[in-house]
Amino acid sequence: MAHSHRLVAVLGIATLMSVLGTNKLHAAPRPESSMDAVTLTAWLLVDDGQIGDVQVEVEVNGTVVQGRPEDNGRVELMLPSDVVAKVRFIKPGHLTKEVLVDTHHVNDGDFHGKQRQLKFAVTLQALKELGGQTYPGPVGTISFDDGGGCLAVLHDKRLVPAPQLPQFKTF
Repeated sequence: MAHSHRLVAVLGIATLMSVLGTNKLHAAPRPESSMDAVTLTAWLLVDDGQIGDVQVEVEVNGTVVQGRPEDNGRVELMLPSDVVAKVRFIKPGHLTKEVLVDTHHVNDGDFHGKQRQLKFAVTLQALKELGGQTYPGPVGTISFDDGGGCLAVLHDKRLVPAPQLPQFKTF
């Protein structure tokens, strides 16, 4: 049953399976083997402790799949090599976070033929705590070095004023 709550590789034409029960949502080409993929595990922490309304979106090659984390906040997915995936963590009343995962060069260097795994935590903060601020882009970028395949991680936790919607006068 736990496997039906994760985003995992599908042994068919596509790569991703939704964390929504047994509903399969597909995106991206199927990896040649599990060695041509990266397993990503994210652990969600939420200010209010409520995970049930968190939405996870994964965009690969223009296709978006959506799902939910497990009850304990765990999100697991398998990404094919040679793609850039956008992983978004969304919760009503909280600031959305996006992480880019670039799987190009995942098999470079001494890592060829080894299953690659990424693990990280994501904290979603309540909007009311941030005073009208937002992130200007992804909060993290994870990639693999060209030629060596070593993990490269960039963080950007800067906050900027959120764009204001235009105010219209009523007559």
